[in-house]
Amino acid sequence: MGKISQHMLSDVTTLPGVQLGDFLLQFELEEPRESVREIARRELRETPEVVKPAVEELRSLLEADKELVVPLERDAWLIRFLRPCKFYPQSAYDLIKRYYAFKVKHHKHYEGLAPSKEQNVFKQNVLRVLPNRDQ
Repeated sequence: MGKISQHMLSDVTTLPGVQLGDFLLQFELEEPRESVREIARRELRETPEVVKPAVEELRSLLEADKELVVPLERDAWLIRFLRPCKFYPQSAYDLIKRYYAFKVKHHKHYEGLAPSKEQNVFKQNVLRVLPNRDQ
């Protein structure tokens, strides 16, 4: 395993996984390849000139919102919401509000959620995973 990406938002050194026959299903922790970083620059505007001010502005928006308690000190956490919004801070702020509203409304679905407890989905062929990556 390569260097663990800071964007995994965790301090783990080994990942939990789900054993499916001879195949172990796990997240990949490595930093993205250069080809993936190029796509992020081109399609998501993910450049240092855009990312840094977007993180700062999103942090300011969240600091002003006294109802939310979020990890403002973690840039990687903020980037997690900026990336799908193409680094537009207001859109990311709105996404965070919707994310937490969903978690509050549907809290029963999050309690005790772990891959090891969801093996029945794979055993009953509700979800199938190919054993090899396509790219």
